[in-house]
Amino acid sequence: MKIFISMISLVLLAISVLVFAHGGATGVVKERMDLMDNLKGAIKNLKLIFRGKKDYDVEQIKQYALVIRDNAGDHMTKLFPEGSLQKPSEAKPEIWIEWEEFQRIANNLERLGQALHDGAKNNKPFGPQDGMERGMVGPGMMDSPGHMRDQGMMGNPSQASGPGMGPVSGGSGMYGLDTMTDEHLASMPTAGLFRMI
Repeated sequence: MKIFISMISLVLLAISVLVFAHGGATGVVKERMDLMDNLKGAIKNLKLIFRGKKDYDVEQIKQYALVIRDNAGDHMTKLFPEGSLQKPSEAKPEIWIEWEEFQRIANNLERLGQALHDGAKNNKPFGPQDGMERGMVGPGMMDSPGHMRDQGMMGNPSQASGPGMGPVSGGSGMYGLDTMTDEHLASMPTAGLFRMI
């Protein structure tokens, strides 16, 4: 009986921790917070791989890439219906003001996740021949060659601009994504794709 009570207590504790972590969010707000947590977890693990702190494992990269793909695109945008700004949501009104741009960002993230999955074996150095010139990443995003600065989920738009690209926003100018085919993206080195993500 004591073991059963202890198990129930642990379950209740876990539930209360989850509720607290999301500030009591429910419905679509909780769903999108969960989605962002999924993305954050995948990106955190990929960052460890691309910084050389974890072994380069093709199957793991594929798994994390699918998490990114499956939590982007329409899966993401459907969780942002108009009028869903109630606390504890951290979403900004600009999402709805610039809805088409937000959709473009979500769709590009989905494409990049799929490309990372499809090209997970492409662990090679990258350069201008891959469409990934250093200036495309933008000042303030790198803390040393090959190392991304941790700027949070959406980065720091005030620092993330470079020659000829404006803020890193996922728009039509972002790395020329809107002009790249899915095949071209999947053929790029994975480190370059991760930087784009």
